[in-house]
Amino acid sequence: MLHFLESRYTPFALTQSLPLYLALSKTSSMGTYIEQHKSKYISDILQALHHKVDTFMYNLVQYSPYEIILYTWINKLYTKGKTTDDAIQLIYKARNILLLNSQRGLCSSPDPL
Repeated sequence: MLHFLESRYTPFALTQSLPLYLALSKTSSMGTYIEQHKSKYISDILQALHHKVDTFMYNLVQYSPYEIILYTWINKLYTKGKTTDDAIQLIYKARNILLLNSQRGLCSSPDPL
């Protein structure tokens, strides 16, 4: 199987499947553009929210609840096609609702003993 994969990248193999190769290379470059656009989108939002990207990503990988929620929101807003400015405003509103208005919000007073 490995030999087959290695031979696929020879010039002869590429000329035999040139339309497939061209289709894959176009898809790959388009995918790269989309990923770069999404990364810039996330970076711009995090900077506006006063987060350092590297610290945020580290905490996200460590399953920090706040970063997971924030990353989920950013992904949903990106998927919906919201602009960076709209996303920032919506995240500010959602964050305030989560922190201040929920019954078990992060800023609610603790239960009496």
